[in-house]
Amino acid sequence: MNLNICLNLICKTYVMILILVFNFNGYAYALNKFVKKSSQISTSHRFSKVNNRTIRVLKNKASKEKNNQSPPSSTTSNKKLNRGEFQNNWNISFMLGYSQNLFQEQGVTPSKSFDGTITAAVPLSENYSFNSSLSAYDPMNDTDPAEMSDFTLGISRKRFEFFSNENNKKLWNLGLSTTAILPLDQNSYKSSYYQGGINFKVSSGPTSNLLGTNIFSVSSFITFSQKFHKYTESFSGRVNNKYGSTQGLNFNYDVNDSIGFGLTGSHINSWTYNYSSTEFYNHSEYIYLNINSSLNVSLSHSLGASIYGPQDPTLRFEAFDDEKSFINLDLTYTFGK
Repeated sequence: MNLNICLNLICKTYVMILILVFNFNGYAYALNKFVKKSSQISTSHRFSKVNNRTIRVLKNKASKEKNNQSPPSSTTSNKKLNRGEFQNNWNISFMLGYSQNLFQEQGVTPSKSFDGTITAAVPLSENYSFNSSLSAYDPMNDTDPAEMSDFTLGISRKRFEFFSNENNKKLWNLGLSTTAILPLDQNSYKSSYYQGGINFKVSSGPTSNLLGTNIFSVSSFITFSQKFHKYTESFSGRVNNKYGSTQGLNFNYDVNDSIGFGLTGSHINSWTYNYSSTEFYNHSEYIYLNINSSLNVSLSHSLGASIYGPQDPTLRFEAFDDEKSFINLDLTYTFGK
């Protein structure tokens, strides 16, 4: 990808970010004063392996999103801010993850991978924050080298609450975010001429006032995405995917301040440049341990596959399949203020 293409993509992306975020802020105010690399494995393996990384991100964000609708934690100053002031609570996190599928067969090596991500979040104002991440990926095989995978830039709007009860307590919350993705690995470009993409996410759910508890949370989400390619067809002649949407639910339960578990399920649609579509599902079950205020470790199982079987129009859903299931172990360290 040459420099002109990169600059052009970055400029277009930032214009779209500004339009989406600030337009939606106006709409919300009126409501209420809200593949990569697995060419050596099967399609179901490839889908599960790429998307379990997405589910792991959702899992790690679940407790953070929950905190946005809860009272300030003990590490946050409780003093009342003057008009025009905001708390500069920046943070940087490092995540290391190992993933392996459970397929066992004599003479066949299970698919496994190692990846790492650095994420930074910096507040722009009381309601908006800027975030960026850089990730690397190692497929841990003899054919594909380890390399950088994605660089992202995003803006998110702090969850705002509306629909008051008789005690003037807010009952529902809604959050908005948009992210630009710049691929850094050469395999994606060589195989599909992928040049980048943009995502827009809406998340919503009941507040702790409606649920009557702070230890349990539920949230729905929908993400719209668009990918950019140099050509509409991949190197192999397959038509590339242009648009996508992911919609799902996340349930999170905190046993105590140190241990929690949850479930995330999602339905994924994708459309090619000639508007043919495919559908997938993905679900993940996870448990996490907060060793201290900065260090977190989590273990999860994830599975993703096509909703329809090969040459079979019948809907299908599998809770577990050793050929498609992945076990993920993640370690995250966060520091900031």
